[in-house]
Amino acid sequence: MNKALSIICTTLCVSLAAANATEAGADRVLKEHRLATLQWQQQLAAAPSVDAKAALIDKAPDASAFGARMIQEIKGGLNQEWSVPYSTWLLQNHPKLLVKEARFMMSAAETAHMKSPEIGKFCIALVGAAENDASVDVANDNTPYQVGFLSEKIKFIEKVLAESPSKRVKGEASLALSMALGKMGGGAGLNKRRLDLLRPAIIDAMDSKIGDTTVGELAQEQLYRMTKLTKGRVAPDLVGTNAQGQPLKLSDYRGKVVMLVFWSSWENGPQVLEFLKKSEKQHAGKPFQLIGVNNDTRENLKDLAELGMVPGVNFSDPDETLFRTYRIETSPWCLVLNQQGVIEYTGQLGSFADLTVNAVLAEKPEQ
Repeated sequence: MNKALSIICTTLCVSLAAANATEAGADRVLKEHRLATLQWQQQLAAAPSVDAKAALIDKAPDASAFGARMIQEIKGGLNQEWSVPYSTWLLQNHPKLLVKEARFMMSAAETAHMKSPEIGKFCIALVGAAENDASVDVANDNTPYQVGFLSEKIKFIEKVLAESPSKRVKGEASLALSMALGKMGGGAGLNKRRLDLLRPAIIDAMDSKIGDTTVGELAQEQLYRMTKLTKGRVAPDLVGTNAQGQPLKLSDYRGKVVMLVFWSSWENGPQVLEFLKKSEKQHAGKPFQLIGVNNDTRENLKDLAELGMVPGVNFSDPDETLFRTYRIETSPWCLVLNQQGVIEYTGQLGSFADLTVNAVLAEKPEQ
């Protein structure tokens, strides 16, 4: 542990020890969050129109507020066994969790919980924790706290794999390590290691519950994403209709560079449409096709199209069948496909997507 991290841990230890950690309080926060989320989801499902749904999006339960409450409840108790499931919940659900807070929880877990039966689930939650933290260490030349954090996560998970006496925990940690390695990019060697890690996850921890799913289901998801949705793979075909009911098929656009965008009008709709119009105009006259997949109601997409607001061609996907095929969890989401339908980019809609389109268009297509 380096000097800076030691100072952080010492400072946090002093403040945490002064607080009163309560399992009952932590459990209350968790249950209140679950209830608020369930009620919001029910309201969202019952929304009678796109406008009503858009209004409800902004009224989602404040996960940051619940996360802040959870921090207060578990302060001073991170060395106690009961705290591990609540630390896991915090890692997974607090969108404004700081890297230094996640590091401190890792340090506490490494000190007190490496052989806990709950530490495998902690590892899985750790993989995506604190990814929204853009803060910097002013005492270290303003170095972003994110620098090196993924490597620290991987080392921690590897240590759990080495030290846990439980096969089930090792299986959970194997899944976590496969997921963490996936954030490092592609490559045949890395993908082989990730595949190898999925085997013990499925064999030893298949039925282990992780929230509303299981390790087995998460492992299958990882396998699907690795073999179907990563760079260098042929994109799964999409078959459907546009808002007017006319048939559309993604593979019909082979021979062109495709920007495939999953979007909805209630999630940054105006900004998305403005970006797509600019991109379509920029690549006019080139072997390029903009294809959208929209999960508004068919009627709303049709109205937008008739007003001339929707560029390219668009699948109408109100039941999100096509969204699920591509495992879209948040929108907008973008993929760039080359002339053979191979994925060249997958990620946020923005300048990197456009740069990829330019690069692929500049290449001489394979015969």
